[in-house]
Amino acid sequence: MCVVCNERSSLAIAIHNNECSAGHSNAPNCMSVWVISQDKMGQWVGAMKSANMRVVAPVEEDEMFVFREIDTPDEIRWDYTQSRWAPKEFLFPRTEPLFCFRFNGDDVQLIDVESDARETVLLAVRPCDAAGFDALAKVFLTDYEDPFFATRREHTIIVALACTQPMPTCFCTAVGLSPASTDGVDLLLCPVDGRYLLRAITEKGERLIQIASELFEPADDAVQARAQEVQAHAEAQLPPRGKLENIADVLMNKFESELWEELSRRCLSCGACTYVCPSCSCFDVADEGNVWGGCRYRNWDSCGFAMFTLHASGHNPRPTQMHRCRQRVMHKFSYFPARFGRNMCVGCGRCIQVCPVGMDIYQIAEAMSAVS
Repeated sequence: MCVVCNERSSLAIAIHNNECSAGHSNAPNCMSVWVISQDKMGQWVGAMKSANMRVVAPVEEDEMFVFREIDTPDEIRWDYTQSRWAPKEFLFPRTEPLFCFRFNGDDVQLIDVESDARETVLLAVRPCDAAGFDALAKVFLTDYEDPFFATRREHTIIVALACTQPMPTCFCTAVGLSPASTDGVDLLLCPVDGRYLLRAITEKGERLIQIASELFEPADDAVQARAQEVQAHAEAQLPPRGKLENIADVLMNKFESELWEELSRRCLSCGACTYVCPSCSCFDVADEGNVWGGCRYRNWDSCGFAMFTLHASGHNPRPTQMHRCRQRVMHKFSYFPARFGRNMCVGCGRCIQVCPVGMDIYQIAEAMSAVS
């Protein structure tokens, strides 16, 4: 019996005694690894709902996969490939009020807006999308801490589902990730022969297992080895795209290259790439109201739009589409890694899928690497 919570399960004892599933005590870097039968996943999700957690998971709507809050476990599509757009809106909404205001004669009353503090499980997100959350956290929680993002992240458990069927446009390994990456992940699931192997990455992940510990059993060496085979097979299915070596320095050295003009010529400035991206963080701020008051909203924006950097004076520091296309690529592969030590692009390939003129951000970066 666990001396902390009086739970009799071996899982609780392992967690509170700081042991991993292999029995290694006092090993903080050793993740606990467990197995659950596929037919018990619904019970686990039901336990989350019973614990008053909001569960957001992939479902099928209008012949595509999207993330939304579910009512029952049966709605979840565990076999989905990739959602049409990233689930980042559950930490960084498309539009949200920052504060409201009310006019009272010559006075203005400011009214705070409460942050969304519901305990949420983001279930079965792909590792690339979880890595996108990690990139967003670096934007919103470094230096100035955005209270809205911080509150949502604190109350959200991110459960990633390792990829077994990569899309033809995926290139996660080219940017330093993999179909089973754990960047930004609290708990990683890997499907293995009718079961799921679970690796708890954080205490949040451990806690999510604990709410229904009777459903799990420690993973033995055989199932862990099989999971590695599944993950290796998934990685082997990725399109043959080479790793973008030293891309940050390469792009910085090619900043004035004439090739930017040629590579950006097809861009329509539609912004579709931005809105499906897991890591794009650009936003605009606008006031909406009337003579009595209103609210200030934060809305997604795109650095690909001509008005994004347009000044009130009429001056635009990025006057052409070449400048804006270059900015997007440089930010993903040069500016962001220079500051945070990792690519902002997570290689999900959604921008390639939705681009109406077939632009490919990987091919652009690769072409810039090849030019002399």
